[in-house]
Amino acid sequence: MPASSEFLILRRFTVGDDDLLVKAYGQVGRVKLFVPKGASVEGGYVGLFEPFNIVDVSYKQSGQVLLVKDIRRVVFLSYLALQSYSGFIWMSRVGEFVEKWFFQYEPELFSLAIEYLQKEPNDHELGLLKLKLSYLQKIGLYKLESFQVGVRPIVNRLLEEDISKLSRIRLSKKQVLEIEKTIDTQLSSLL
Repeated sequence: MPASSEFLILRRFTVGDDDLLVKAYGQVGRVKLFVPKGASVEGGYVGLFEPFNIVDVSYKQSGQVLLVKDIRRVVFLSYLALQSYSGFIWMSRVGEFVEKWFFQYEPELFSLAIEYLQKEPNDHELGLLKLKLSYLQKIGLYKLESFQVGVRPIVNRLLEEDISKLSRIRLSKKQVLEIEKTIDTQLSSLL
């Protein structure tokens, strides 16, 4: 009996002439979806399994891959990547982070990914730092005391500031590297 779930599409690959293999994140964690006839017009799925879209599908598990049986609903976010090149770059960076670090499904993490895909910050570097800090906070690994004393107020401000107003925060390259290094240390504890 098929199950159903909602997935955020991260990547897609054409398999053969007509089929798609899709990397996605959803209620069963990170998965691969196989979409028969997903790349052909006759299949009726063209444009639905694009990166950044959210699809609600019924599927049947076959080993490590979920075989898509039907689509129940699609929320199109891929059009946001077409509005500007910088928007595409931002969404790609968010997608790469989700693909690398979102292991298990948590509703808060799914919402976090969707929120950041839809809001392009003025400063991508600070936006990505905020995403990483928010992620650490949501999974319970965020520790302010891990950061050097000099950057702690900045880290707090990054977490508190709205993503659209990050350009108000001024950081030196050294401060960004310090924060990034500490975040990477905390993230590496997940591996």
